[in-house]
Amino acid sequence: MQDEKLDGKERPWAVKKIRSLLVSESFERLRIENRAERIHNCGSWLKFASCPNGCSKKLVGANFCRDRLCPMCNWRRSLKLQAQIVQVLKEAVTRAKMRFIFLTLTVKNVSGENLCNAITQLQKGFNALMQYGDVDSVTVGYVRNLEVTYNRDTDEYHPHFHVLIGVKPEYFKGSGYISQARWTELWQKAARLDYVPVVNVKTVKAKREGQTVEAAVAETAKYSAKDTDYIYEDNKSLTDKVVLHLAAGLHSRKLIVFGKLFRTVHRELHLQDIESETADLVGSSEQECQCQICKTNLLEELYKWHFGFNNFINTD
Repeated sequence: MQDEKLDGKERPWAVKKIRSLLVSESFERLRIENRAERIHNCGSWLKFASCPNGCSKKLVGANFCRDRLCPMCNWRRSLKLQAQIVQVLKEAVTRAKMRFIFLTLTVKNVSGENLCNAITQLQKGFNALMQYGDVDSVTVGYVRNLEVTYNRDTDEYHPHFHVLIGVKPEYFKGSGYISQARWTELWQKAARLDYVPVVNVKTVKAKREGQTVEAAVAETAKYSAKDTDYIYEDNKSLTDKVVLHLAAGLHSRKLIVFGKLFRTVHRELHLQDIESETADLVGSSEQECQCQICKTNLLEELYKWHFGFNNFINTD
């Protein structure tokens, strides 16, 4: 079963559910039963508003667990974050002129035992960086997202920030411009690093005319942890080790942060905190009763997970 968007792209519900079950099994082996049970039950039923002519199928209800390491919820959260950033940026550019840069801030790879300290260092460093006069004077707004990847070959973790920054138009013209070398210098100082870190900065350019906002979103709305980095079907003990370190490292962290004008707009648009325990990861309204394409009345379809078939089955 696939949920198709209006542009025809398919959404891999069964794949995400299967991978969520693998994470649940890992928490079970780690004897963290509460998380194991929540993730096991996540997405056990899905309700769609479906066009009888096959034009569209839209999710209108589901039982999501919202766990930070649940592959299904991480995927849904990323989709919601993309939508929120688009909303925020489209409103922000009506209030202030700006262009966008995309900044990646890193520290050295660390062991699992040092992951918590490394993330804390990242967060403190970022807060200091954004207060520096060089940065603050050119920044209109920003959204920051934490991502942690795992390298199986070296058994190391790579925590880093993806930061989308709306900068004043004169950033590229006058003395306010910050070169990559200067960004690196500022980040090394802010994060109190005794080595030269890897920092990447690039200008966001639209792939098609008028799509600058959309181009700015894709890299920012990444998962905090990709399930391919912590699910190893050929090695359960490795899966358990990585899951345990990520669970500890991401615990009680604010992974997604809107700042300056973007924070103001996010608040004034009454957008939800998608990291909260009550976050709506469905993102749709059952009040829509007609297909946006053919205007035919939508039908309700309920799917439940079938363990024997390893897929969702229509129960209607």
